[in-house]
Formats: sequence, structure tokens, C-alpha cells
Amino acid sequence: MGLTAPAARAGASRFSAAGRFAVPVWLATLLAVAASSGFAAEPVAPIAVPKVAGGEARLLAVERRRLDAQVAGDVATIEAALADDLVYIHGSGAVQTKEEYLGSLRAGGIRYRGIDLIEQSARVYGDFGITHGLLKLHVGADLEFVNRYTGVYARRAGRWLLVSWQTTDVKPAPDARPAAHRSDR
Repeated sequence: MGLTAPAARAGASRFSAAGRFAVPVWLATLLAVAASSGFAAEPVAPIAVPKVAGGEARLLAVERRRLDAQVAGDVATIEAALADDLVYIHGSGAVQTKEEYLGSLRAGGIRYRGIDLIEQSARVYGDFGITHGLLKLHVGADLEFVNRYTGVYARRAGRWLLVSWQTTDVKPAPDARPAAHRSDR
């Protein structure tokens, strides 16, 4: 009924101990995914991101550490940053659990040479935080992808943990393609 699965099993109310309404993880994820579903298929110039308050700045720092760990291949740091109930959705549409994602990192299936943050913003709503941004992924020997992303974080035991991540591939505008690939020649 509006409860998160653990809260429902425990017979908890829909309110947190602080008296705030507890947002179910599935609802926060759904809203975040809908907000980042990429209605515009063309790349957009970076937007000016306003200065963020302390809570948002801390969340962005957590996200940056996780991205840096991905480039460094530091699976232990990545694992510590992920919630056990993580849903990780790649730009290709592939969906992985925490264990599946970590397994692919350990097996070398995903190797990041670099991650360039072009835009990054965050909002904190009590014990939930949502990040949005634009990044360029340098993957494997020579692949590069530009993605819009949404990250959903939950503060658990005083730590921000990633509970959902979704990237959407940003395709180049038709005029940005090399002349050899244009159909209007």
C-alpha cells in the first residue's frame, strides 16, 4: 500500500521516526527514471548548475568518489557505495542487480578509462537524494558514450547509498554526424 517492502513486513507506518512521510524506494526510483527519460534525443549544451547546499554538496561528493572508483577499478569502494537492492540500468537498456554489476566489474566486462562530468546537480529530500547530470564515459579500448543520468540515493545508517542508477544515451544531432554518414548529401 505505500510502504516499502521492509517497512510493510515490519508493520511500520507510512511515516518515518522523524514524522516525515517515508517515500517508497520503488516510487522514488520511478519518479527519478521518469524525470530523466530523455525526452530530447539531441545533445544539449551544458546548463549552469546553481551552487548547492551542504546536503546536496555531500551527495555530489559521494557520487564523484564512486565514479572515480569506477575509473580506478576499485571494486571494494564501489561495493561499499551501493545498496543491496540496487537497480543499475545502462544506456543500452541492460538492467543489473548489485551483484551482477559488481560481477561484471570484477570479471573485467566493464573497464572505464575515464568519466568526464559535464553537468551535475542534486536534490535532497530527507533520507533520499536524486542526482542528475551529463557525463562522457570512456570505456574499454576506444569506446566513448555521452549519457544523461539519474542516480537515486538513500541515506542508511548515516551513509548515502546508491539504490538506482539509469543512464540514457545522448545521440549526436543529425548535423553533427560526419559528412560521409549524412543521408542529405
